[in-house]
Amino acid sequence: MQTICIISARNLGDAAMHALQLKQIESCNPHIQLIIWTFPQAAFLFDDLPNSETICSDFPMGASLTSFIKGGWRGFFSAARKIRRKRPTMAIDFIGDIRELLVLKMTGASKLYYPVWLDGHPFRMHIRTLGIRCPQHIKIPNTVINIYHAQKKVLEATQLRLKCSTHSASSNGQSGPFHFGIHPSASLPFKLWPSQNWSELITQLHSRYPDSFFTIFGSPSEMETLESISRKIGCPHKIFASSLSGFREYLSDIDFLIGLDSFSVHLAHSLEVPSAVLVGANNPQVFTPPSAVAITHPGRCPDQPCGGKPKCIGTTHQYSCMLDITPQEVISVVEQSLHRVIH
Repeated sequence: MQTICIISARNLGDAAMHALQLKQIESCNPHIQLIIWTFPQAAFLFDDLPNSETICSDFPMGASLTSFIKGGWRGFFSAARKIRRKRPTMAIDFIGDIRELLVLKMTGASKLYYPVWLDGHPFRMHIRTLGIRCPQHIKIPNTVINIYHAQKKVLEATQLRLKCSTHSASSNGQSGPFHFGIHPSASLPFKLWPSQNWSELITQLHSRYPDSFFTIFGSPSEMETLESISRKIGCPHKIFASSLSGFREYLSDIDFLIGLDSFSVHLAHSLEVPSAVLVGANNPQVFTPPSAVAITHPGRCPDQPCGGKPKCIGTTHQYSCMLDITPQEVISVVEQSLHRVIH
């Protein structure tokens, strides 16, 4: 039995990608035992991996820096000790940041696999690197732009057997009515789209697909935003604001999701739910899931894509990359996407 440690330390979107990749390799490699080192909020994404153990802690990267400084570092070093005792032979990271490389080294594994993004690759703006490399680094050329394809390239280098993906978008052959999922939430303000636009989008979709139903997703803390959208639409709909695990279960029954450049579209991809994703600051070629279609508008911002480091704040074109996307543009893309998945 070979023990392999997987580092998933960034955010929920990354963890959803990693969970999908691991599901695809586990069934073809019955001789492996996986250890997933992740943060507590992402643990549920790895629940259905039978030959795995999930070890949680805060990390000195991602969204949990504050809690790490306030005491999470104790759990971090405790998790590292626990993993080292299990003596993994291999550790894998899909990000390639200097911080993840240090975490990889703490696993004690003799083989450390991780990506090195070559000069000019658009993902480089999202990480920090000091040029430190280990023997098993995998070079990601500019021709491999999408993060999903890059992750597959990392796994190929490990010589693990990979399941041939038959993953494709599907709407269960429906021609309507559709159950649309709407996820208007994101953790960063430059990714958001105005509530009025969401209400108008739902209203127009209902006029085109009059027997369809809409579920507006969010967290309990976002109820004010969800209700502001709900009040302005008159079509059949509900608000679903529950746990992340409940969100995953409910999302599996959706026919088509419309969301932002965030966790929900990656979770939808892992559930084989087709989606449309509104992308502003990021390069849509990098993060858009293979089963999703990106909706992007260059707008008036000369710095787009800025990789989530907006320089437009306080200018006349603040967040224009998102604000310039119109409901009509989204409607057009959704209609084309639905036509493809039906036929």
